[in-house]
Amino acid sequence: MPYIKKELRQKLEKDIIKLHTDILDLITDEAEKGESVLTSTKLPPGIFNYVITRLLTDYYCPDISYFNINTMIGILECCKQEMYRRLSCYEDGAVQKNGDIEEYKQVSNTPIYVKM
Repeated sequence: MPYIKKELRQKLEKDIIKLHTDILDLITDEAEKGESVLTSTKLPPGIFNYVITRLLTDYYCPDISYFNINTMIGILECCKQEMYRRLSCYEDGAVQKNGDIEEYKQVSNTPIYVKM
């Protein structure tokens, strides 16, 4: 889970902000050269994929093993699941606003809870 001690968060925050700024600068530089690196107003997913891949492989792959591969995949899977768990209220709100899909209503008795 991403809920590390506040002291550790504070130690990492400066580097995370710098990485974010460097990515934005890269996008700006590429755009000024006429390179179309943006697919929309958001950063391209490939940049995030590259950064995450490098962070994991730089740490775990010098000593490649089943354990390290499993650890990297586990980290990614837990990040994905926690992000979905925390952000799925968006989908719940869309169901309430627009109505559920009929097939889901037939197979699920799970009520929709919206966290605001």
